Amino acid sequence: MKPRGLLLTTILMAICNPLGFLFLDPSAGQLEAQLVFAALIVAVSYLVLWFYWKGKNWARILVLITSGIALLNLWDLPSMKWYAQVVVALEAALGACLLVWLNQPQVRAYFARRPSS
Repeated sequence: MKPRGLLLTTILMAICNPLGFLFLDPSAGQLEAQLVFAALIVAVSYLVLWFYWKGKNWARILVLITSGIALLNLWDLPSMKWYAQVVVALEAALGACLLVWLNQPQVRAYFARRPSS
């Protein structure tokens, strides 16, 4: 049985994924390349989310890693535009919650289970 909170965390991460497009910088040039790269990252993120929803432990580990990165992004907060600060703060808050929730014994047990053949 899926742990309580899996649907909510999946939805919240799915909402946060495309927010990365806000960080594109047209003044840096090669906007098309930036768009392609961002779209690729979003697509891969949604693929990971699918496997996270399905209970794959490797996806849980990737979510834990990206949650830690979301917290590290707070170091650069003062140099960001206001809308980027909001996104980074929201993602860091979600990341902190995920770091705690994904390490709860019942949640870890769900992701560590072996499917019966």
